[in-house]
Amino acid sequence: MPHYVAMIPARLGSKRIKKKNLRMLGDKPLIAHVIDTACKSGEFDQVYVNSEAVELEAVAQRYGARFYRRLPELASDDATNDQFALDFMNAVPCDVLMQINPTSPFTGVEDLRRARKMFEEGYDTVLAVKEMRVEAVHKGEPVNWNPLGQMPPSQLLEPVYVFSNGILAWRTSVFRRNMEQRGCAVYGGDGRTGYCIVRGDATLDIDNEEDFMTAEAVLQRIHRATAPVRYWEPDANAAGHCETDVGSILQKDGVDEVDLEDANQEIINITKLLESLPKNRSSSKRVINSLSNSATVISQMPGEGNRRHYHSDWDEWWLILEGQWDWEIEGQIRRVCAGDLIFIPRHRWHKVTAAGDCRAIRLAVSRDKVAHIYSD
Repeated sequence: MPHYVAMIPARLGSKRIKKKNLRMLGDKPLIAHVIDTACKSGEFDQVYVNSEAVELEAVAQRYGARFYRRLPELASDDATNDQFALDFMNAVPCDVLMQINPTSPFTGVEDLRRARKMFEEGYDTVLAVKEMRVEAVHKGEPVNWNPLGQMPPSQLLEPVYVFSNGILAWRTSVFRRNMEQRGCAVYGGDGRTGYCIVRGDATLDIDNEEDFMTAEAVLQRIHRATAPVRYWEPDANAAGHCETDVGSILQKDGVDEVDLEDANQEIINITKLLESLPKNRSSSKRVINSLSNSATVISQMPGEGNRRHYHSDWDEWWLILEGQWDWEIEGQIRRVCAGDLIFIPRHRWHKVTAAGDCRAIRLAVSRDKVAHIYSD
């Protein structure tokens, strides 16, 4: 079986961000994020931190990685990636070396697995890239667009790929051969090179103070509970006014008896419930009221009904249990009868009026405190 080793290179010195790899990102130093990911992935026989600094050795040990101390001259500004990678290969035998840069703290386990799988598919070098569907220019010439043509939808553009820097990996035998023959090997040389596409947060590369601030914001978002998707809505006051209290809404709709208590019984016999409702005056009984939905049986006399309104953030439906109703939606009126199921999408003005010569009953299913926006 091929021997896979992960190497996390980290110098202590950094000109743009002081001691960048030791700076805290969330509750642990920057470098620890990729150490954790590499160790938890289960893709490597060993995980190493490669540095000249004893401080980074302590971090490696704290988070479960081994430590390789490179020579100080291989940590200078003049040292190349080719040089310190070859130095590491000479000291730590492996068939595949995957370099995971700590400046891409959101590189994920799946990214590492996809990169490793590419070696199983026959690649000799794997480099992380990000896909961009934008118009690209190289040396003043368009790459993936026609300056004489119309602007196409972005999804139809031929994608371009740029380095992401989070992952660089090599089959060590090919790396050594390229170093011997060409004096460089990072980009793949004469071997078969593949590009591992990374997306989302994994594409972030921390190079300056602004990048670090972005990383802190990303980390806060990751650990924050997912907020519901929201969209801008017209000001309810511009349409009239907004009401949310179910009891008050039913009373204003002319319902004489409003019962919102004793909901959520395990079993409710609807036939018996309908028999218990008054025959000659309007009434309502809420039967369900949970975090996700609310259901209320509403009985009204001929000519009674609700006021014209719409819901800005909720879809509603009714099941007609008894009698007939004139259902108006967006100005169109339809007669609905017992057994009909009515769906009212959000944003659509609607109104219902009991028809016929006896009471009409519907089961209104919505949610407690949902906004009812009225035209007056």
